Order: sequence, then C-alpha cells, then structure tokens
Amino acid sequence: MQNLITLKFMSKLSILSLILLLTYSFSSHAAVFKCEENGKISFSDKPCKDSAQDITEKQPKSFPKNPDTSSSSRTEKAKQVHDELQASRTKRKIQQDIRSLKKDISNKKKALESKLKVLEKTKNNVDYGEDYFEELQAEKLRKSISDNITDANNRYAAEISALQNRIKILHQRLAEFEP
Repeated sequence: MQNLITLKFMSKLSILSLILLLTYSFSSHAAVFKCEENGKISFSDKPCKDSAQDITEKQPKSFPKNPDTSSSSRTEKAKQVHDELQASRTKRKIQQDIRSLKKDISNKKKALESKLKVLEKTKNNVDYGEDYFEELQAEKLRKSISDNITDANNRYAAEISALQNRIKILHQRLAEFEP
C-alpha cells in the first residue's frame, strides 16, 4: 500500500517538475544590451552608462506555424467534413423516404384494386340475381355499390396524389445536394 502511495507521489512530483522545467525554459529570454566603451564592444544584461543599445532578438519558435495546420484551418476542415457527412446523411434519409413512399403508393394501389374487385363482383352478383331481388332493392344496392366504388377511387386517388406530391418535394430537396 505504501509503495502505491509512493508511486502516486513520485508521479505527481515528476509531472510538477516537468511543468516547472518547461515553464522556466520558455521564459528564459532576457534583455541584452550592446555597449561600446573606448572602441570596444561588449554585451551585458545591464545597460551601460551612456551608449547602451537594447538588442532585441526574436526568440526562435520551436514549431513554426504552418498555414495548413493552423487551428482555424483545422476547424474549417472539420466543419467542412461535418457538413459533407450531414449532407450525405440527409440525402440517404431523403432517398429512404422516397422508397418508403413509393412502396406506400404501390400498397394503396393494390388495396384499391382489391376493393374494386370485391365491389365489382358484388355488383355483378346483383345484376345476375336481379330476378331474386325486387327491382327497387336491386337498384338501391347497385347505387350503393357504385357509390362505394366512387368513394374508394376518390379516397385512394387523394392518398396516392398526396404521397406523389411528397415524393416530388423530396426529389427537389435531393436535387439541392447535387453539384
């Protein structure tokens, strides 16, 4: 247990030492003065009496900035990649929605055909069995079946039209992503 505590302390001490060393090495730049006395030039960290010139050397950068690797450039590239991925996801979602809507349209058309077949069959049965029905009841039944056929056609046509309009809108949105 004591070894573990010692290791943790040594680790913290090592990190602290490293931080202090780096801080000291970066701040070691001091002022230098050029002095000329009796024709002799000397350099000192303290200014001379009369003829001191401050020599300011730029401290060399350890890693010169490359315009391609600057943080703003990286940020722009990351934003561009993010936007491209987002556009790709949106395109795939739109394409998936279009496929789903086309399948819905196909299912509605099949349901309409099935319903119309049943109603036509019922109408034909009324026509063939007219002898068994009173004339008035047969006419009411025919009208009811015709109304059901019209209602089914109108309802399914409206639903299919709405789905086709949604597909058209999705195609327009999808076209916005094309170059």
